[in-house]
Amino acid sequence: MCIRKEGGLYRVGSKLYTHDEFYRNGCGVVLGLLFLTSFAVVIIATISEAISLNRIRASDDPATNLILALDKDHYWEDARRALDEIGDPLLLALAPACEGHAVGGTVYQDHQPGPHPLVFLLPDGKSHHLTYYYLKQWGPDSRRVEDVQLVVCAAEIEDEIEVCEYAYGGASRTRIQQKIALSVVEAATGRTYANHVFEGPVPKKCPTSVSNLDHKEIRGDEVDSSRITKYIIELFE
Repeated sequence: MCIRKEGGLYRVGSKLYTHDEFYRNGCGVVLGLLFLTSFAVVIIATISEAISLNRIRASDDPATNLILALDKDHYWEDARRALDEIGDPLLLALAPACEGHAVGGTVYQDHQPGPHPLVFLLPDGKSHHLTYYYLKQWGPDSRRVEDVQLVVCAAEIEDEIEVCEYAYGGASRTRIQQKIALSVVEAATGRTYANHVFEGPVPKKCPTSVSNLDHKEIRGDEVDSSRITKYIIELFE
């Protein structure tokens, strides 16, 4: 059933109704039921996904099954978080490179054209929200450590660039600029190939006055991921 509002009237199929006629004929109830039905579908789908992920966690090989779930758009974020809890074997194996240790990958030769398969991760072996997107696009065809040439360690930084003190009530506001520091490491040797810091936008200036209801932090936006992606592509190629 198609219901739409045209000016002050409601069109139901080929008929037009005033507001009173619309609700007197029960159309408002139908509209409400349609809304409730769609809302219920969303809830059921969410519950279904949670049950599926719980089953995956309880399976004999949860890590492998969660990795497979990463290819499902509606599971992706929950699967990523669950995989961080269990530990992605590939990321855990590569994390020591962030501390300068060789992890047994393929020798990187920057004077030769790519592809140079790489993996993007947090230094503790957990995933960044870009990790699996980059892995799918510019990682090794396999999930084998020996096929990785570069490990890109991404440290998320919250830089307190200014603390504004106010004369009354001991109030203060802290301006925070978000940054991501990348350390590019050769997997085979543990040698740092390059370092780069991406800075997010500078946060707004402190207001001239504040109230206790205001947030105590004034945060700038996150680093534009397209800038990081461009850098990753250049390393890969």
